[in-house]
Amino acid sequence: MSSTPSKPIRLKAAIPVALLLVLGILVVPVLLVVATSSYGVAPDDDAWVRMAFGVVAGQTIAIVTVVGALVTALIRRNRIGSIALFAIVAAVVTSLALSTISSQAAQLVRVLGN
Repeated sequence: MSSTPSKPIRLKAAIPVALLLVLGILVVPVLLVVATSSYGVAPDDDAWVRMAFGVVAGQTIAIVTVVGALVTALIRRNRIGSIALFAIVAAVVTSLALSTISSQAAQLVRVLGN
């Protein structure tokens, strides 16, 4: 029995990775924040919780998007430079998103504590 070397499978993406990253990091989180914002003069407790939920959901989507792009690059066996770029973008976006979630939680506790 002879074994033949397997070639990596190259699938064409339905959505380009750059568009997916822009949608997942910028567009969807901003739309969630806008959709959950309170446009009244003085938001009540329910509005603060809703706005915090919008921020946390948007940042979670951003994290999942960049980690998904990194995993996809690894699975597709992209060049090492491309994988390194995705890893750097994932690290930066994840750290900024976690910082945003943390500050939003602190603001929510401060507002609801009064």
